[in-house]
Amino acid sequence: MTHNFNSLVKFGLGLFMAGSASLMLVGCDKAPSGNSSSASQDHLARIKEAL
Repeated sequence: MTHNFNSLVKFGLGLFMAGSASLMLVGCDKAPSGNSSSASQDHLARIKEAL
């Protein structure tokens, strides 16, 4: 009985770790857009206008 339980725990842990690794890889897949520098420049221009 404990052999089946240990196998099930190992399988569940392996499945959890594989799923976690997949989610991390998907989250890192997105590259930042090229518009971030122009957006920061626009933001800086608005700040300068406010002063």
